[in-house]
Amino acid sequence: MLKTCLAGLAAVALFAPVAQAVPKQVIITRHADRDAGNMQGLTLNPRGYVRALKYGDYILNTYGNVDVIVSTNPNGRSNILHSIRQLQTLAPLASAMTQLGHKFEFQNPYRSAEYQDLVDDVMSNAEYQDKTVLICWDYKMIPQMITAFGASADLVPKWRKKDYDSVV
Repeated sequence: MLKTCLAGLAAVALFAPVAQAVPKQVIITRHADRDAGNMQGLTLNPRGYVRALKYGDYILNTYGNVDVIVSTNPNGRSNILHSIRQLQTLAPLASAMTQLGHKFEFQNPYRSAEYQDLVDDVMSNAEYQDKTVLICWDYKMIPQMITAFGASADLVPKWRKKDYDSVV
């Protein structure tokens, strides 16, 4: 009898739905302006640094405190450095939040192409429940990421190559 009950519980656990998390809000943006002539565009240009400084104020004034900040991981396969623009874009916001005494978590475990892993993590991990999550990602992957979060494909905006202002 005990073996049957344990087997039944194991079967229920196998087919139980994945735990769901419901973040308060998920904010997605891309990095600030890239420096096409410096290190193959891996860093921000001067205009991008200015935009990043203003971006921190914009996020705080528009969305309030952010609980979790997520950036792409700049280390690619074989530890070849990829873009650090997302980190540079988020740094002034993180600094401002620290100075204001806001507590937040910073994460960058995923590479740009691993956006689905990030979406799965945010939507299934209780750590994100009722949290405001800010994601700064590669613009080429943002439409797919938005769809992976559950938005209808026809509602996903086209992200232009030179669009450094959009936030969704």
